[in-house]
Amino acid sequence: MYSDFRVFAVTIDKVDVGRVLELQRVSTDSNRELRFTLNSSAFGPGEYRIRLQGYTWRGERVDGRLGPPGRQIGDILLHG
Repeated sequence: MYSDFRVFAVTIDKVDVGRVLELQRVSTDSNRELRFTLNSSAFGPGEYRIRLQGYTWRGERVDGRLGPPGRQIGDILLHG
């Protein structure tokens, strides 16, 4: 998927528990792809919410826009 952003914040919260992980200022690679790996043994069973935000040139975080213009992704819900 395509995004206008080059730098992102990734936040993972466990539903009804709290923050599990927060990555700030993660940059895309030379192909403009955002890649990171998570070890599943670090997460117990439950529901997790992943929030992807891009940084503007002013350093403000806004919900990530992926794919065609107008399509937005804010939260992704995972069940484990």
